[in-house]
Amino acid sequence: MFKKTTPVLRQAALPAGILCGLLTTLAGCGEGSAGGNNVVYNDTLPHEEPREVRHEGMEDTDYGDLDRADVGLHIPWAQNLISRDPVPDAAPARLTEVSAHAMEGFDRVIFTFEPRVAGYQLRLVEEGGGGCDAAEPGTDAPAQLAIEFPRTISNDGGTPLVGERDLAPDFPTLIRALQTCDEDNRVRWILGAGSDMEYRLLEVRNSSMIVVDLRSTQTDSTDPAVTESN
Repeated sequence: MFKKTTPVLRQAALPAGILCGLLTTLAGCGEGSAGGNNVVYNDTLPHEEPREVRHEGMEDTDYGDLDRADVGLHIPWAQNLISRDPVPDAAPARLTEVSAHAMEGFDRVIFTFEPRVAGYQLRLVEEGGGGCDAAEPGTDAPAQLAIEFPRTISNDGGTPLVGERDLAPDFPTLIRALQTCDEDNRVRWILGAGSDMEYRLLEVRNSSMIVVDLRSTQTDSTDPAVTESN
């Protein structure tokens, strides 16, 4: 399903501590960092403390209906690979709902899981990108973001858990969201945009959500000094 969302403002205190693992985009510290500009996180084990909340660069309107205190990880706008490995030998997570929302200045896709998020990998792809092997046709959109959820299923004995698996919202950036794979404990979605884009990722702890925001990188070429004549 998809809907237009009016942001709801929520107040929350900003925690004082920020884990080193959340700073890989800035300094590459900790074991969770990877070479180049890619962002790669290691496993999050059940006994580990939750990741600290990171709010740099986030305005109140960026949260929408999300509770700011529940956003446990925020990876700022980027175009590079973002990934997090699943916990080894854990039971597969279940992707149960996918929804799209038009926000103020960007579009949002929310992936909801039970009982928790397993892992994820996000990367921009060009032609293809569909199917489980990324070799089949994707969305035919000018720009595509492939999102893969390892150790995840989205069916119950072959019956899909997500009702709508091919969304075509008329949003400023997002023009299609398509599930292309649900096999071998792996689920894959392609988000298609009408122009070059960048994306942002949020982890919502208590609701077991992955939130992916998209916005166009193209600037408006309209000259504001030129006005329509009467």
